[in-house]
Amino acid sequence: MQNDISVAALCLNLEQKLMEVWNNELTLERYRKVLAEFTVFAGNSSYSQSLGADFLIARFTERGGLVSTDEHSRKEETYFRCMRMLAEYHNFGIIHRRNDFFGEIVWPGPFRQCTEGFFEAVIKEGLSYGYVTRSRMIIHDLLLFLDARGIHTPDKISVRDNDEFIKSFYGLSPKGIETKLCTLRRYYRHLYLQGYIRVPLAERLPKASIQGRMAFPTVWGQDEIKKIEDSAERISPAGKRSYAMVLLAARLGLRIGDIRNLKLHDIDWTKKQISIIRHKTQKALLLPLPEEVGWAVIDYLKNVVLVYKCGQKKLNDLYYEMKEQRRCSTWRKIKNRILRNLSSRSSSCIMPEEPRIHNWNVNMA
Repeated sequence: MQNDISVAALCLNLEQKLMEVWNNELTLERYRKVLAEFTVFAGNSSYSQSLGADFLIARFTERGGLVSTDEHSRKEETYFRCMRMLAEYHNFGIIHRRNDFFGEIVWPGPFRQCTEGFFEAVIKEGLSYGYVTRSRMIIHDLLLFLDARGIHTPDKISVRDNDEFIKSFYGLSPKGIETKLCTLRRYYRHLYLQGYIRVPLAERLPKASIQGRMAFPTVWGQDEIKKIEDSAERISPAGKRSYAMVLLAARLGLRIGDIRNLKLHDIDWTKKQISIIRHKTQKALLLPLPEEVGWAVIDYLKNVVLVYKCGQKKLNDLYYEMKEQRRCSTWRKIKNRILRNLSSRSSSCIMPEEPRIHNWNVNMA
């Protein structure tokens, strides 16, 4: 946390950071405009979230209130995003954009030791990388909320503050609420046992009784999978990549994370085997490499990766798509695009309402 920093200095630091990580000049210009207006509004004042809120209220009052249905709504969205980005950069030293962030989270000083200790304990327990990542963002939102309420040390967190933060979950799915509550309960329990807080806040959290499955699972049958494979386009670079990924999922039952993390050294071409450490369970898995799957991967490597002279990083990581910090969200877009393209080519194949490559794990050929 950058304590007692002027608004002008903080806005300048953020602008320089944005120039390092973004290359969209139009977007940068919009944020520069908002930062410049905020600097003039604040004068020589030190930054605080409440000052940012006052700035937003003043600007929207000048415009006659909030607008959500015309061309002005995009401008208002830029104001909101810029102020939130400024608050996150002030508190954590990161630039957060949707589900991704640039830089490493630096926890605010009074919360740093207890929060880092919490995540060290979580990692030692063997919890998955995905769980740790989600927990970081939940704690990140909690500390940002506390900062807005003027709470800068763990021992100042009250039951009322906790209740107000939980109210912000309104509108989330039952499973999403359960995930946040479980993370908070584990975090507060750690703080209490380590002596950082005096009130057992974990015991004051509401219980979330959510069924494991809210709906019957849907899977694709052998016929549907065969039609998707037959309808795959194998000429373009994207088509070759998609076809290889489809076969890895359909024939071997690999999960999304396992396909994403597949490396060249995981494939033993002599023994015709694939040996990986499963992303979800962190357990070793040895699978035979069917001839058709092997040739599909070779076709992708030979005609796409090598022809287009991809770097060593992309050569080692078969499906590396963009820079490291954008991989998770990018992969989701790739997966959905593959399924849309393949299903649109297979007009006689009726898909479930929410198709997922994960469905192929049930009906492997």
